[in-house]
Amino acid sequence: MAEELVKFRRVIDSIDSKLTKLLIERLKVISMVVEVKKKYGLNVYDAKRIEEILANVRKIAENENFNPKPVEEIYKIIIDYCIKFEKKLLGLNTNA
Repeated sequence: MAEELVKFRRVIDSIDSKLTKLLIERLKVISMVVEVKKKYGLNVYDAKRIEEILANVRKIAENENFNPKPVEEIYKIIIDYCIKFEKKLLGLNTNA
């Protein structure tokens, strides 16, 4: 049993590495988005865009025959942090 657990943990570690790199990439892109928002005077919070993202991840989960609820919940946390990150880059009050 321990051998099996070690194998699964290695797979999880590999997935975590990929996720971390993708999250870093997402934050780098957000830094560029902030510049565009500054240029055009756009708000940090965009309810329509947030719903688009959540709809997209729900659809991806459903296409993978997976319950979309946990994926949506994780993305809500990611989006919440990204909004705080944007505010920090803009010098607005935040705890990010």
